[in-house]
Amino acid sequence: MDSVAVLKVAVVRNLGVFVDAEVTMRAHVIATVRACFVTLRQISSIRHSLSLFRELHWLKVPERIQFRLCVLSSRISTELPC
Repeated sequence: MDSVAVLKVAVVRNLGVFVDAEVTMRAHVIATVRACFVTLRQISSIRHSLSLFRELHWLKVPERIQFRLCVLSSRISTELPC
């Protein structure tokens, strides 16, 4: 049978949990905190739109979907380089 070399790494991920060579949760905590900060930054970037979305609660679902698609497409078109 062919032998396969297994490389030593500092951190592995199994079932979404990061474990480092010392079997501590440090790598997992760092990755979790990083993901939380990314999510908070995303929320803060759309905070100005949240009040507008709350005002649209009376619209029927298809109109809400259409409005949100328009908002997203306008954001994408303004972010694209000319």
